[in-house]
Amino acid sequence: GFPSGASDVVGSGALHRHRVGAMIGAHVQPLLADGTVASVPGAVNASSDEFRVVVRGAEGHAAYPHLTRDPVVAMAQVIVTAQQVVSRVADPMTPTVVTFGTVNAGTAPNAVPGEAVARGTLRAMSENWRQELHERFTQVVEDVARACGCTAEVTILPGEPVLVNDTGLAVRAGGLLRGHGWTVDGGLRSCGADDFSHYASVAPSLMMFVGVDTAAGLHTPEFLPGDAAVGAVAESLLAGYLAAASALPGGAGANGILFSRNA
Repeated sequence: GFPSGASDVVGSGALHRHRVGAMIGAHVQPLLADGTVASVPGAVNASSDEFRVVVRGAEGHAAYPHLTRDPVVAMAQVIVTAQQVVSRVADPMTPTVVTFGTVNAGTAPNAVPGEAVARGTLRAMSENWRQELHERFTQVVEDVARACGCTAEVTILPGEPVLVNDTGLAVRAGGLLRGHGWTVDGGLRSCGADDFSHYASVAPSLMMFVGVDTAAGLHTPEFLPGDAAVGAVAESLLAGYLAAASALPGGAGANGILFSRNA
């Protein structure tokens, strides 16, 4: 939920007080095969911001639509047209997602309600485009509602920024993992979001994705990796720690420190 725990931690100044030099994270990922870890430089997760859209019209009896201003029809047009922000406004080389997750309107089947309410998320893989996405989305919603004889109110709640992995950490951790028997994926990116992304504003950060032995998707009731995933995540975090230690001033480095998948 918003605001996230990581933003609170960053805002508290605790990371500065404790002189944190790097942040390392690992997230299980069923899109990757068991035994594979993704350690990818640059943007790996999208920003995620919640929106609330309220379209207001004029209520009335369903038998007399000409005496109403139907916010349900207007909202339907808003939902469809907003997708053109992705297909015709966003740079096709910059992943963008506009998702309407909830739509609510009315209490009776034979009446046109006075308003319709929708909620969803806006996602982008570029911080510069993220801000423009908010503006263009708002403009589309307001203009489409107006064309239908209604008005629209758009509220955007800022959430997680783009998660950007430090290049040096990603390369070094990937090399360590590869050298100790892991398959390393260098290209996995997704429009998922994680509040870990806030940490990159105060320290070099790395989020790795660890393959698990389940076909079930994330956040589904069937998602249940085997116990071996605990060890896989731990070893990935160790590789990240060693990568950071080798780069930080006065760090012990990774030379002479070995780990294996069978340890």
